[in-house]
Amino acid sequence: MSDSECKKDISATILVVDDSPEFTALIAAFIEEAGDQSVIRHNGRDALRYLEEHPVDLVLMDVIMPDMDGITVSRKIKERFSGESFIPIIIISALSTSEHKIKGLAYADDY
Repeated sequence: MSDSECKKDISATILVVDDSPEFTALIAAFIEEAGDQSVIRHNGRDALRYLEEHPVDLVLMDVIMPDMDGITVSRKIKERFSGESFIPIIIISALSTSEHKIKGLAYADDY
């Protein structure tokens, strides 16, 4: 089976939130190679604004960002969108202590 035959028919929209342009570009390349659409925001406030007007299928988010950390953004997403539709959030971070994971999983779906 060729690569084109393996492509899926349905494309997901994945919001990538991280303040590192290099990291978001790398993640976006992987997402788009898999046949999905990536949307990049470099801080939590811009991500929340985007979500107010655009549906997404998944959020990938860093913890440490300027203005608003990823855990706070995750909490705000879950509070704002809990009754409308489920938006899964995966924390992507170099912070990997048990304390960070516990805090992150309070509002995110995976770490």
